[in-house]
Amino acid sequence: MKLLNPFIITIFSLALLTPPTSSQSNEDSTYQPKTRLPQQRTESSSIRGCRQNLPQIQVLAPQDRVATMGRAQTFLLKISEIPSSPLKVSVNQPYVANTVWLDELIITQSGIITVTIPDEIELKSNLDYIFTASIPCEDHHLAGTKFVRIFFQYADNQSINGDSKAEKVNSMLDNGFFYDALFLSYKYQLPQFEQILAQFHIKLF
Repeated sequence: MKLLNPFIITIFSLALLTPPTSSQSNEDSTYQPKTRLPQQRTESSSIRGCRQNLPQIQVLAPQDRVATMGRAQTFLLKISEIPSSPLKVSVNQPYVANTVWLDELIITQSGIITVTIPDEIELKSNLDYIFTASIPCEDHHLAGTKFVRIFFQYADNQSINGDSKAEKVNSMLDNGFFYDALFLSYKYQLPQFEQILAQFHIKLF
């Protein structure tokens, strides 16, 4: 079990994200979310019968589409309070028994955290993945967890360019790399962070 650095934690998806280019701005301003993807859960729900007050978890991801991740291999999560037990994280492929990545992370802060898939975990381009983060109920009388689960797809982002960090964020968005753009804009506290959340209808609890 390893201690989590506030800037080292991450996540992934199932079909390529349509990049929010400038030609889509008018369409996206009146965009209406579609039905939530099957089994996609961006916010945790309560566990019936669990007497333990578990923190709420939210993964910052679109509810209605599968977004793409590139080399950053990092997800942003929000946790309402520091949990007493480790955060369990995993990456799987749909309908594949073997787990791609599994770990337990000790959370030392509440609010937005990052979860990063280690570099030694080789994700394949254009394959679908599932990211899950969960906190188990420690009540011995009830088995269950609070969890979030999203689908994502990995792709190599060698085409990203730009001299400034803001330009790189725009290039990531233009090329469909939602998670990389969100992470970079958050890490360097760029105005684009709030703009991306609004663009993809992500409301923090």
